[in-house]
Amino acid sequence: ARSHAWKILTVHLIRNSYLLPVPSYRALHPPFIHSIIENPDFGISWSEPKIVQVFRPFVRSWNALSPITGFAGLWMSVMFFLFIFRKRHFGEISPTFAMALAVELILLIFAPIPDGRYALFVLIAGQASGLGYAFDFIQKRRELKSA
Repeated sequence: ARSHAWKILTVHLIRNSYLLPVPSYRALHPPFIHSIIENPDFGISWSEPKIVQVFRPFVRSWNALSPITGFAGLWMSVMFFLFIFRKRHFGEISPTFAMALAVELILLIFAPIPDGRYALFVLIAGQASGLGYAFDFIQKRRELKSA
């Protein structure tokens, strides 16, 4: 392993590139989040199929938009930007950012395989932070126009 350390590191970084903030083909095609676990041949079924049918389209839409929604490095960058430049909300985002950074680093170092579920916290936290900022921005613009 020592003689091929650089090659091993390169392969590992390519495999887990969806965790890095640099867009690449692999990063823009992140691991899939599964919406189907039942297989008719195995006798496995959902306990609440009506609920599953309601939420399955959301998961499938999320997967269809995975170059944006599943790119953990992008959402980590969004949280980093908000953490650094949104001083007014510093206390709100700093614990979330710290947890997301810890998850990203742990995954980057130790993840045996790339799997979208591993980075789900980073994805949800980043997207919620980004949407929160966008809604806050829109609300402030409306308040300025009405004043």
